[in-house]
Formats: sequence, C-alpha cells, structure tokens
Amino acid sequence: MKGLSKMEVPLSGDAAAVKAYATEVEKLKKRVGMPDYEAVVKAEMAYAMSVAGNDVRKFVSSVLGELDVSKTAYEGITQDVMEAIAEAERVSGGELGAGNAKGWQALGGKVKEIEKKYGLEGGKVKEAAVLDMYAEHVKGMREAVDGEVRKMQEAEGVDVKGGLDLKGLKPQVA
Repeated sequence: MKGLSKMEVPLSGDAAAVKAYATEVEKLKKRVGMPDYEAVVKAEMAYAMSVAGNDVRKFVSSVLGELDVSKTAYEGITQDVMEAIAEAERVSGGELGAGNAKGWQALGGKVKEIEKKYGLEGGKVKEAAVLDMYAEHVKGMREAVDGEVRKMQEAEGVDVKGGLDLKGLKPQVA
C-alpha cells in the first residue's frame, strides 16, 4: 500500500499515462507476491470451465459470447474456434477432455493459426486486456472523485469553474 500511495493516478485517462501506471502497479504487485494478471485470468478460466461442466464447446461459447465480438474485426473468431475444436476432436478421435492430449495438441496448433489470422499473436491480447482493465479502473476512480467533488460543491455551495486539477492525486490507504 505504501508503494501505491507514492504513485500518481492518471485520472485524465491519457492512454500513455494509464499504460505507465499499469506497468508500475504490475511491477509492484510482483514485488509483493500478488498473482499477475495471467494467473488471475487462468484461475477465472478454470472456474468458467468447471461451471460449463468441463464441456469445451459450452465453455468457449460462454467466454466468447461475453466478449461480444460481433461487428468487430474479430466477428468470425467464435466460428473459427468452434471449427478448430471439431477438427481437434476429429483428428484425435474423441472429445476434448482431460485425457485427450492429442486433441489438445491439435487444438493448440489451430489456436495459433487463429491468433495469427486475427493479429492476436505475441501477447497482444494480454497487453490489451491489462490496459483495458487499468483504463476502466482509472475511469471508475475519476467518476468517484467527480462525484465527491459534486457532493462537496452542492453541500458547500461552491462552484469550481473548469473543474479541479487532479494531477498528483494519489490513493489514500484507509
């Protein structure tokens, strides 16, 4: 918490500032032994897979359905992944499950092809997801600060023309 209190929160939402903030927070998390973003996502995926009854098709449909990639550059990705699962099962001679190493290997190759097709290779998905998470976090903090300022202005009858300069605002440990 001491490390966080020394960091300036980029409440302006500037993309470069949010990226720098995200990088510093992730370094701090690593230093104190917190799981990194990838470990958290893997745990969430494992949970989602168990909720889907370990049914790979149901799991993929659920995860990709939440992303709502319709009308984006990734619109065909759900169909491509489902076809890759079918192909992996065909090649391996059985459903994808814990004991189907040949199927998972085949699927891994197909997923790499899909990543390349959609320009998602090389960690781009992870980096974009981390930045989106921090951008949403910063946006939420900005909205909370704005709400508190509005409450103060209403309660005190103070009108701050042009808003407040929030540069340098740092989190406080309660």
